[in-house]
Amino acid sequence: MRLTSQQLAGLDARSAELMGKPSIGAHYTREDYRAHKLDQGARCTLCGKPATDAHHVVPRGHSRGFTVDTPLGQFVTLTPLFALCRACHSDIHDRARYQITWRWKEERYQQEWWDGHTLGRICPAGSPWLFQEGCYHVTDRETGEEYEVSK
Repeated sequence: MRLTSQQLAGLDARSAELMGKPSIGAHYTREDYRAHKLDQGARCTLCGKPATDAHHVVPRGHSRGFTVDTPLGQFVTLTPLFALCRACHSDIHDRARYQITWRWKEERYQQEWWDGHTLGRICPAGSPWLFQEGCYHVTDRETGEEYEVSK
């Protein structure tokens, strides 16, 4: 599916596709990108060590809120959060080691998201239910290893 410039609203396609997807090991305490914390007992999403940080998957400068404009209405979404250990968080920011994307299990699920069907009729943005229709795909740019991540 090719997203239009209106749907992207200034974001690149990868970032726009990530917005509103579920968090792993962390959560927002209110609908504000600054109000978040780790889940109790959270483990690093990437390596499994005890988590120390809640990472904004889409950088905070781009993720203060993104409006998905659909035929069924507008839906404000936030960037997902990943619980990370300090080393993995540093690898993401300092060395850009990991690339994170969202992959839909079927193309129709992506279409239903952008048409507003999912957000308007099935579940709110950020819902763990979305793991039924997709998952995160992580590429380690140093090793070339690729793997899927879901809750």
